Amino acid sequence: MQTGTEYWRLTVNGGGPATVANGTLYNTARIRDQDGTYLTCRNPATAGIETSSRAGRSATQPIVTNNRVFVTSGNSLFCFDSETGKQQWRRFANREIVSRPMVHDGIVLINIGISIHAYDTVSGDELWQYKLWQYNMNQDSNSIPAVGGNRVFISSGWGLHAIEFLSGDEVYTVPGEMDSGETPVYHDQTIYVMNSNNELIAANASNGTVRWRIPVRSVADPPVVTRDVVYICTAHEIIALDSADGSIISSGPSKVQRLMGLVGEVLYGIGSGDLFALDVANDLQQLWSLSTGSVRMEDVGGPARVSHVTPIDGAVYMNARDGFYGVGPRAD
Repeated sequence: MQTGTEYWRLTVNGGGPATVANGTLYNTARIRDQDGTYLTCRNPATAGIETSSRAGRSATQPIVTNNRVFVTSGNSLFCFDSETGKQQWRRFANREIVSRPMVHDGIVLINIGISIHAYDTVSGDELWQYKLWQYNMNQDSNSIPAVGGNRVFISSGWGLHAIEFLSGDEVYTVPGEMDSGETPVYHDQTIYVMNSNNELIAANASNGTVRWRIPVRSVADPPVVTRDVVYICTAHEIIALDSADGSIISSGPSKVQRLMGLVGEVLYGIGSGDLFALDVANDLQQLWSLSTGSVRMEDVGGPARVSHVTPIDGAVYMNARDGFYGVGPRAD
């Protein structure tokens, strides 16, 4: 989106991270005079709620696929009908689920820190589980599973694990090299993941061998990966790396502190309560920015800041401490 302006904003309780699919905006939110958190189905143009369904105490970003919506809340995995919002099934894990679900080709995956569980998206039947705790991990995994090439990839305190997608059988584990427990990114037969030594590693997805590594500091989020370029953001700069060998294509100071996604030729990031749109075709020149409003400390427990951004073609949805924003092209 080459230009951007706010076209609606909800209050502080407007909701959590959004997903847009089939002309509907899905997010989780607290509803006035109701207890708990609800999955809301909204009109993307107005944020008006069309349906709502109870989804535990606090829920993650909804994931939508094949007329199903999946959210996790506490130790529960919920499945809802994407049109009616009616709950289809609910499954309980034996401990808290640490991240949003990953859905791929009829299977939904969750991580409970010490094991990965796979469920059939229609029936909710558990298909397999992979035990991370069989390894001497120095910390639980907080990783969202990545899927590619019929394999599931997860990073733990032990290393990088590759698992057969359909059976849950282990393909390989690479100890030590990729042991951060952070979310890996799969792209074009390569896995990108940070390790505990502040290195970004690119590994061959087929066997886990390292293709290249580069030392980086203060990287808070997984990289944004395209066919030719890997973008990472440190506390003070954005770095563009050649995906083939990890060499630096460009780097420079930026107000952006976290990268949030790439849509077309626009890279989105946040910093100090602002949303930034950068032009990847023009050396990451800033296209536009949007500042969140000021809020009272007692209302939100801290200064205004952005927690999540959902960019799509033609719109951006942003969660900040002062509200939930819909952002669209600026009318010239």
